[in-house]
Amino acid sequence: MQIFREKFQLGSKTVPASPIRELYGKKTLSSGRKVLVAPLDIVLMQNVGGVEIFQPPKVFGNLIGASVATHSDLVGSIIGFDYPPTNLFDVKPVVFIQPDTNFDLTNISEVKTSSAPSIHQGDPVTLILAPGLTVAGKLVSNGTVTRNYPEASSEVQAYRVDFDQTFLRDVHGARIVAGNALLGILIATQNQRDGSCHTLVFPAEKV
Repeated sequence: MQIFREKFQLGSKTVPASPIRELYGKKTLSSGRKVLVAPLDIVLMQNVGGVEIFQPPKVFGNLIGASVATHSDLVGSIIGFDYPPTNLFDVKPVVFIQPDTNFDLTNISEVKTSSAPSIHQGDPVTLILAPGLTVAGKLVSNGTVTRNYPEASSEVQAYRVDFDQTFLRDVHGARIVAGNALLGILIATQNQRDGSCHTLVFPAEKV
């Protein structure tokens, strides 16, 4: 499901809406409460005149309460994210959303998991954009690796996954599965001249 953060009034400043991204899924907390999970992009990026601009919040908690929507429906409001990061060397690249009371959670995939799948370098994985719309890829790292994200001064632990096609950044937030197990959330893409794409996938059990 494609979503975006709506423009948000922050004091006297209007923060432009975010670009379109994928909704990762829903997570059931230990209390039984259900929250939605989206990529950190929806607070890091702004859509200015159709151009994606990296302009992350400078104060912790900015954009809390901002609405998230599809092109036709309200999804909910942002209730949490860790940016600027509490730990520069372990960025959590996700945003938590309180679902709107009228938003139907029935067909939203549950993404809560407590353990990493058994997967090895070279194993196949699948990117899921919608039911029946998938793209095959391959794990190229031996477990997770450390990479700069989203800036040179901070780092994330993520899997390296390659695909034999390029992507627009609106796929960020998509689910990646290994067999029947959830591997994680797609957080970064880097298209290559040979028509392939290098990506980073944040582990599902850390979301």
